[in-house]
Amino acid sequence: MRQFVALASVLLLSGCAFNIGSYGSSIDTVESIKRQNLPPVSLAPFTATKPGVTTIYCRGTGPVETADKKPFESYIQEAMRDDLRLAGIYDPNSRFVLNGNLDAIDFSSNMGVARWMITLSVSGTKPGYATSIQHQFSTNFVGDKACQQVAGAFVPAVQKLVQQVAENPQFKTLFAN
Repeated sequence: MRQFVALASVLLLSGCAFNIGSYGSSIDTVESIKRQNLPPVSLAPFTATKPGVTTIYCRGTGPVETADKKPFESYIQEAMRDDLRLAGIYDPNSRFVLNGNLDAIDFSSNMGVARWMITLSVSGTKPGYATSIQHQFSTNFVGDKACQQVAGAFVPAVQKLVQQVAENPQFKTLFAN
């Protein structure tokens, strides 16, 4: 009986994680970057106002986290790198360096207002700008289902963030001589 109680306690306390999937580049963003005729660009490691955050808890049901528990700022940096690489301008040795800081990241899983809220500041050889997105998605009354939907909505939220960073008229000026 003691073993059963111990096992049940461990299972209840550990909960289950709601894993965010791997990033998938947006064709629209890649094409937008290509049209800008940018020089080769490298990336500095992205920072965060709250560095190293890998988990945001959802409704007391469990953590929403990247599958490999990568910090959110690193996930977003790799997403930006993937889109720059597909656009043919990523060069880790370029003198034009894109810096990023994850200013804020959070979500709401409430019915009617489910959304990811992300703010990222970027800069280059010139002063930069901040981009904020609110990516809305459908949710559910049931906690487990809602938290799965939160995790599933993260990749499209990051795609939207990267697209807005890249399509900002100031993006091209970040790498001017």
